[in-house]
Amino acid sequence: MRKKALEILKNLGLVVIFLTLLLLVFYIPQNRDFEVNKFNSKSLLNLGKILRLSFSSGEKLLTDQDGWTNVLVLGRPGQGNPAPDLTDSIILTSFKNNEALFISIPRDLYVKIPQSGNYRKINSLISLGYDQSVFREVVASITGRSIHYSVLVDLELLRQVTDYLNGVNLLVKEDIYDPLFPGSNNSYDPFRIEKGWRHLDGKTLLKYIRTRYGFEGDFGRMKRQQQAIASIKAKISNLNSFQNFNFILSLYNKFQNHISTELSIAEIKGLWQKTQKLDIASSGAFSLTSRDPNLLKESYVSTNQGRMFILFPEDGLDNYTKIQNYVNQIYESH
Repeated sequence: MRKKALEILKNLGLVVIFLTLLLLVFYIPQNRDFEVNKFNSKSLLNLGKILRLSFSSGEKLLTDQDGWTNVLVLGRPGQGNPAPDLTDSIILTSFKNNEALFISIPRDLYVKIPQSGNYRKINSLISLGYDQSVFREVVASITGRSIHYSVLVDLELLRQVTDYLNGVNLLVKEDIYDPLFPGSNNSYDPFRIEKGWRHLDGKTLLKYIRTRYGFEGDFGRMKRQQQAIASIKAKISNLNSFQNFNFILSLYNKFQNHISTELSIAEIKGLWQKTQKLDIASSGAFSLTSRDPNLLKESYVSTNQGRMFILFPEDGLDNYTKIQNYVNQIYESH
């Protein structure tokens, strides 16, 4: 029976981002010394959730007119960090067959909030108390694509996943020095990394994808976020099978505390089934930028705290025609 249960668990996947951002398959490598906690009631509850996910048939996911399932992935720093609810990672992720598209939306985009008519930076919506449905509506108006689902992930989860994987290898394309990277208690924690192939632990990876320093500023950060997703996905695919049953249960509990989504268990399994054979190499990563392509303009608005940097469509505030045409060309080419 235990062997059968392990075989069932072996086939499960749960949502992860920098986020994601993709479904993380819970495999534990061989030759690791994990602490085994006493099997308790919380573990039993987690086991029940996992078994429900395993035995559910997997719900048929919504698709747009072109057959894409569109998921908005939002990443925030989470509790214990400065501005914990600012979603500085905003990625429209679309799945179809074995392909995926990633379209990053800049955090500084100045948008109108539905119903209220007020304008705010898009990354502030969650911190202002708006739920994910409002966020999906805003991104749908920008891109012209139906947004079927959304996932809000604390970036702390990305650190934990990376450390669990013993770090990831990726190619740093430029020297980066950020003397003002935020630290604890309103301090600074300077970040420096040299170009070339680097092995990054969780803490370093978070700094790498959060810093805005570099030649392309925030647009470079969006590219690094997409790069991190691909690196983590590749390493997860190479892990071995389960070794410690109880650790999986505690891992699941830890992960779910950092994820907020309206996806049902059946929808989670449906999304996992859709992405099981995902080929990152044939997928595409894009960004809405103010240069190459020239979709946005840079400006400032006055606030009680002084001038605030913003981005808005090149053709004028609320005019997303050029952006939507660019997005449509992306989907039509895949």
